[in-house]
Amino acid sequence: MKMGNADKNWYSRINIFQGPTINIENNEVTNKENDSTWLKDYFSNFSCYGLEINTDKEFKWEYFFKVKSMQQANDLGEQFLFRLKTIFNGIDGEFYAKQINFKLSDTNIRELRFPKPPYLEKISIIKDLINIFHLSSKPVKIFIIWKKKKIPRELFKIRVKILKLKFLGSEKKKYLQSLWQDDLFRVRIFISTPSQISIDGLIKAITNTIRNGKKPAKLVKIKNKKYKKIVLFNFRKGYFITPSCIDFNIPENFPLFKPIPLKTENIKYFDIKKRESSNILVGNLILQGRKTKHKIFLDKNSFSQSVLIAGQQGTGKTYLLAQIVHEFYNKLPDIGILILNLGKGNQDHFYKLDTIIKFGSDNFRVPYFNESEYLKKNLQETATYLIAALGLKNIIEKNMSNVMNAFMDKFGSLPYSLKVLFLNLIKYFEENPYHDKFQTNAIRAIKNRVLSLLSNPILENSLQLFDNLKNPEWFVDWQNGKKIFLDLSSCTIYEKRLLTSAIFQLIRVYTPDRELV
Repeated sequence: MKMGNADKNWYSRINIFQGPTINIENNEVTNKENDSTWLKDYFSNFSCYGLEINTDKEFKWEYFFKVKSMQQANDLGEQFLFRLKTIFNGIDGEFYAKQINFKLSDTNIRELRFPKPPYLEKISIIKDLINIFHLSSKPVKIFIIWKKKKIPRELFKIRVKILKLKFLGSEKKKYLQSLWQDDLFRVRIFISTPSQISIDGLIKAITNTIRNGKKPAKLVKIKNKKYKKIVLFNFRKGYFITPSCIDFNIPENFPLFKPIPLKTENIKYFDIKKRESSNILVGNLILQGRKTKHKIFLDKNSFSQSVLIAGQQGTGKTYLLAQIVHEFYNKLPDIGILILNLGKGNQDHFYKLDTIIKFGSDNFRVPYFNESEYLKKNLQETATYLIAALGLKNIIEKNMSNVMNAFMDKFGSLPYSLKVLFLNLIKYFEENPYHDKFQTNAIRAIKNRVLSLLSNPILENSLQLFDNLKNPEWFVDWQNGKKIFLDLSSCTIYEKRLLTSAIFQLIRVYTPDRELV
């Protein structure tokens, strides 16, 4: 593939929108950088390649190279992106074709010219250029162009030159020699800024670190007539460099999103027939931080223990859950789904539902106690969730259990009102007092946290027991395969804690854990 045909001015551009995976060691995020270099001859034919770093309003990182046609731009762009993905775990992007534009905007273009090698230290330039984006609001574009040298005779000359540096010790010479053992490249770096913007101070801070013992690198303004040659990679000059000499990697301060690597265990690839039966599509497999094209299906019986949807606000949690619910609705309509909405309101339109019940409506009922054949266990679990949901101490749980057992022994049932139950708990403390300080604090906590909360008649009515401990209508419908949406978005956080605990206790009693076939 030759790239010198000026009549066919196409670029293949590869826009990187996701950086490499974050380094994690011993379950902790580390600042270790990825030392892998992108300074390579990707097609093994001594082509010219480029990288554009744009630090304007949003950070942009795009590789590019000149090709003959749009088709070639797409084909080679796909190859280039694939190579990058094999070098950097987690990196992702998109490729596209673009015609080359020779028009100059109102910009200054300058070249960062290196002194002759060898350099006294490994050159750190990419991290510094990215810091311009982090630390400065000035819009800057950096163009890095490179090409592999066919006959690296210069490598031998540079190694000999290192040996002749009298002011260096043997260890330093050995270190510098190690930097010049790789493939040799010609590199050119150009910096473009709006004509009214000056970044001389920022760039000098970078150029002063690139030295050969006598002088640093410098900035030289490029005349407009040379711009076309630069765009077409039509140059013979360049500064010799090896991948070990310069930080042409993706540094830790890379400002694009970097995924956290996930362990991919127990991945099953279902055949087409199984996909179309009772298996539920949950999305695409994430491998090495990248979304793949492999669809992941879960057996219907795996959802009780194997699914957690987590993420920051706006990342699509609700959308994914809606997709899963829709899959159940279409493939397994006999299975009931219960959705508890604890976040913002007006979320029911995302789902295909049979019933929507909002907190405060007449049919929003969640009895605080539910009885099965294991009465003692039911009483203990109810005391546990009530005290935990209300943030009370363990000793209060023990006394609540005593009060509930006393009600069952005397009346054969618990009081319909949860408020009445807690008033009797206070009475129990008064009849069986502890030392003064704990006694005072315990009673005050019950009054402040519980009785004030249950002073809301809507909440108290929602938690009341039914005659004959009848289950709520929505719960029966859910067990019979309906899709139910309980909207708690208007509740306070304390009401949500109490209601969700009561809902899960109701489920625990009447749908006990069992081995699924």
